[in-house]
Amino acid sequence: MEMIKSTLMRNILFLGLIQGSSFLLPLILLPFLIKTLGTETYGKMILYQVFFLYLSTIIDFGYNFSATQNIARNQNDSYHIKKVFSCTIWCKIFIFIIVFIFLLGCGLWTKKNYDILLVICFIPQLIGYVLTPQWLFQGIEKTNILAICTITARLFTTLIILITVHKSTDIYLAAFLQSVTFLLTAILSLYYIYSTKIASFSYVCMKDIKDSLIESFPFFISIFSVNLYTTLPALVIGVVLGNVNLAYYNIALTIRNALLGLFNPISQSLFPRVNNLYSIDQNRAYKLIKQSLIVVAVIFIFLAITTNIMSDFIVNKILGHSEFIVVSLVKMICFIPAISAINNILGIQTIILHGYKKLFSTVTIFYGVLNCIIIYPSLIYFGVIGAIYSSIFIELLIFITLALIVLQKKLLVAA
Repeated sequence: MEMIKSTLMRNILFLGLIQGSSFLLPLILLPFLIKTLGTETYGKMILYQVFFLYLSTIIDFGYNFSATQNIARNQNDSYHIKKVFSCTIWCKIFIFIIVFIFLLGCGLWTKKNYDILLVICFIPQLIGYVLTPQWLFQGIEKTNILAICTITARLFTTLIILITVHKSTDIYLAAFLQSVTFLLTAILSLYYIYSTKIASFSYVCMKDIKDSLIESFPFFISIFSVNLYTTLPALVIGVVLGNVNLAYYNIALTIRNALLGLFNPISQSLFPRVNNLYSIDQNRAYKLIKQSLIVVAVIFIFLAITTNIMSDFIVNKILGHSEFIVVSLVKMICFIPAISAINNILGIQTIILHGYKKLFSTVTIFYGVLNCIIIYPSLIYFGVIGAIYSSIFIELLIFITLALIVLQKKLLVAA
């Protein structure tokens, strides 16, 4: 048990470093880019960035969970690991081709408001999502390698941005450098895999690809549905309220992501560990889930209250002055990570663990669609803060639903 805890804590630490670089470095860049590019231009870049985040989610197709789960349950079978590696990469290449054709279609049919150069600048991000085997490192629980690759790439591109971006017309350079971070991470990761022979890229049959897509589909639907109430508001704000409001919202969103980024390493480390334990001793898996739920709830509620109290100070440090609307957004949005973290443990770590993938997908799809319905009137009636009202409302409904499922089905009751 001590060895299990040691491995889990090590993976949480290294994934924490990855998430830290993912959200702390953008916090460093945030005031610099707003000042250098201007609020309007910065908002435009964020609009395209959010759009490509959706495309990246499609390319990922839930493999960070399905492939991780598959590898975690077969950690000692090198042949199986190599097969999952090859199949996952081939599937992602197939999805990337479809996404690329979609982008070409958008360019042909919506030329007026379609900045093709900005689209090209974000293409490396998609290629990076195709080739970065995060799921492999999580499955074999060697996240320290992924941490080194990710942090190296992010530090390098952040430094280059600070040196080379000087004016608003440098929007394309800023976008490209942020995008190429993902590609650099992929190159470094694949080099390590090639040199250590952890896995190899080989031909797989169409049946394997089809089975892999079917297996990962419920995870994809769940993640994509979650994005309908986490990242969709940013896209709608950009279209409905304009780039300036999107820039303000993104400041609050970056702080939310920084808080949520503290939980992501816990989630990503807990998932393979719980799956591995569940196949050995279900009661030990249940105990770990319950302990995690209590610790996460206490820590993130405390962080939410602290951020709420310090919101004016935080915004002042980022913008150099206090902006009332941004402070109001931060005061509200800081509570979302606490609810999201609890929902993750109830949903991903508990309900999916017991094989209820379809049920979990149904819940996230329903509330994702509900958010699509209420987001527009929320923005029209409340303004930009309406996006946060709708997100909190949806997250609370999801929490109630997931808690009822866990209690009704007695999913954490020891045998």
